[in-house]
Amino acid sequence: MKLKNKIIFLIPAKNEERNIKNVLIKFKKYGKVIVVNDHSIDNTLKIAKQFSHKVLNMKGLSGYDAALKFGLRHIINNIPGNYVITIDADGEHSHIFVSKLINKIKNKSLVIGNRLKYNRWSEYFCGFLSLFFFSIKDPLSGMKCYNLNYLRKNKKRVLEKLNPKIDQCGMFFFKIYNLKEITNVNIKTNNSNKPSSIGSGILINLKIIKFFFNAIF
Repeated sequence: MKLKNKIIFLIPAKNEERNIKNVLIKFKKYGKVIVVNDHSIDNTLKIAKQFSHKVLNMKGLSGYDAALKFGLRHIINNIPGNYVITIDADGEHSHIFVSKLINKIKNKSLVIGNRLKYNRWSEYFCGFLSLFFFSIKDPLSGMKCYNLNYLRKNKKRVLEKLNPKIDQCGMFFFKIYNLKEITNVNIKTNNSNKPSSIGSGILINLKIIKFFFNAIF
């Protein structure tokens, strides 16, 4: 089986009509692209249907964490493949690091792409604690590579941990994996051409810290 047929890209998207077309075109060269449309009110859904392999529409719950869990649950249950790489729809993540992630995942269950810089002070704070206690430098990185064989082998337990009602800002992996199953690689990110969809004020930073503790306890 060709490597391209083994890789699935999972992309949560909310009102990303400015960026998502370029993201889909670049990443679909390396594998299947699955978009989770999180109640977009612009042309995101229309573009995603045209350029992705499949679009999943969120129902009820909204938010980045819920979208990731929704997409992972669907992939585990329905889509053949060996690896899932999560990326953001805003163009922050580059396709040039796909091979780096795949090379690392062969001997691990999860690979996290470490960014060189973060968007909020809370990410530095959570990253410091995570590195000190768990040897995980960038738990909030949106670029992660999951070994699907591991997720399916432990399907019952994994699906229980992918609870969409508990917001962990993408850090639910703390509930799924033993630390020895996780590794890191360094990546470079592109500058975003728009403000963050979740903001960067003090309340958002405090929420991110709360989500971090939700994930580790």
